[in-house]
Amino acid sequence: MFIHHVILPYFSSSLMFQRFVLSSPIFRIKPYYFINSIRTRRRIFSNFTKCLVISVSLYSIRNKYNFSPISIAKCETAKTLNDNKALPYTLLESISDIFHTLYRIVIISFLFTPPILLLPLKYFSKSEDVWWELVLLCFQLAGPTFVKFGQWMSTRRDVFSSKFCETLSILHSSAWTHSWEATELALVAMLGEDWESQLVNISHDPIGSGCVAQVHKGYFYLDSEQKVLPVAIKVLHPDIRNDINTDLKVIARLAWLIEFIPIFRWLSPCDSIKEFQNVLLDQIDLTLEARNLDTFNRNFRNVKNVTFPKPIWPYVCDDVLIETFHEGKSVAHYLKQTDNHLRTKVAQIGVNSLLKMLFTDNFVHVDLHPGNILVSEKSNDVCVTILDAGLAKELASEDFDNLVGLFRLVVSGNGSGVASILLERSKVQDCKDMDKFREEMDQFVSQVHANKFSLRQFQVSYILRQLFSMAIRHKVKIESNFATIMLAIMIAEGLGRALDPDVDILNSAVPYLLTELVS
Repeated sequence: MFIHHVILPYFSSSLMFQRFVLSSPIFRIKPYYFINSIRTRRRIFSNFTKCLVISVSLYSIRNKYNFSPISIAKCETAKTLNDNKALPYTLLESISDIFHTLYRIVIISFLFTPPILLLPLKYFSKSEDVWWELVLLCFQLAGPTFVKFGQWMSTRRDVFSSKFCETLSILHSSAWTHSWEATELALVAMLGEDWESQLVNISHDPIGSGCVAQVHKGYFYLDSEQKVLPVAIKVLHPDIRNDINTDLKVIARLAWLIEFIPIFRWLSPCDSIKEFQNVLLDQIDLTLEARNLDTFNRNFRNVKNVTFPKPIWPYVCDDVLIETFHEGKSVAHYLKQTDNHLRTKVAQIGVNSLLKMLFTDNFVHVDLHPGNILVSEKSNDVCVTILDAGLAKELASEDFDNLVGLFRLVVSGNGSGVASILLERSKVQDCKDMDKFREEMDQFVSQVHANKFSLRQFQVSYILRQLFSMAIRHKVKIESNFATIMLAIMIAEGLGRALDPDVDILNSAVPYLLTELVS
């Protein structure tokens, strides 16, 4: 409403704003170059602004009357909307989508133009931090899709600089919340109007929230005897799919344009955006997260000090996930503890869990940041609960063999073999001197091996960062699954070393590698 009645009318009527924008170099580019009359330019800009108002209005109407498809839970037998929509509604939906996409293109262009124009500041040491803060702010203001896009880009250290990745990694702490009314509508869509007969004492304020969903605590009736089970209720933010689909169209068009620039062609931007799209769509499918949780529970059923939430089937749908609630404190709380024995134990549990996922199960949780790990102390023992399993990776047989081989070559000090695996697995690369790449990798891995893996001098994260740095320098694009798994290792090691500076992933991995070699 604020945009409808204040911002856009102001922009369309503000003489100062029109003169500033319409006389700027941007509007002197063809086809505006030949429009010499400021009155004509003002009329064009006024009509353009009205189009923006219409697009926002149509988009709001579509949301109000729910013209977009709704998700019906698997557990509910309900009447669905007739798929044969009346022609006016279909036409309205198409028009509103077009205008909304144009609207997003304009908004995103306005947001990201300042850092592009101020790019020279990046090359002055006193102004560099300010420029990076501006880039970060633009991603935050652009909405959930671009926050997720920034989070994803921060994981591609084989493509982007370390400073870029470190800056955008701050986006992992970004969060949105929606109203209780929106949560209630999602519960009605899944469980029906009488949902309160199955769920009680739900906290109206979320106990946790992220870019795409938020979590409430409640109690679920197990049977007719009115026994209740504490549960966590994860609900997608309203209309998140429409927003994401629109922004993905914008990002895809941008990638298509970037691919025409020769120096960026080796990065294959369009393929990279498809990878990001798959990652993002996985995160807004809560049924997929439920299946991932089932897999993790099955894999860790014999590990007593590691647990995962259990989905309450069949009370799961695309928009809502009801799962068991687990008490505990965030692992970040233990970073401040003075009990070194406890911290060491938590760190070792985390490292062993990651290595089991990597080398035993070939099913890896790739979002192991502190917010997704809870620690509870019971009977002088420690239990770790891992949350938010929407992002998990399972490597194909060949990729898995290459990953194990990569670790084995690092452990044995064969850098040339490491380079060969990366070159063979790189679908897109523009390496001008493969022999030089192998030589540099061999020198580095030999240096690491000569120090006998003393993590006081070398960390796995450092090794992988150097590997990414060499890949960028020689234009070797690391396969996305490899890059994702490597980042998961870096995140886990960083967290482990924050708890225990002596945690040693390489030495801990040796038994797993030997077992895999024997098998």
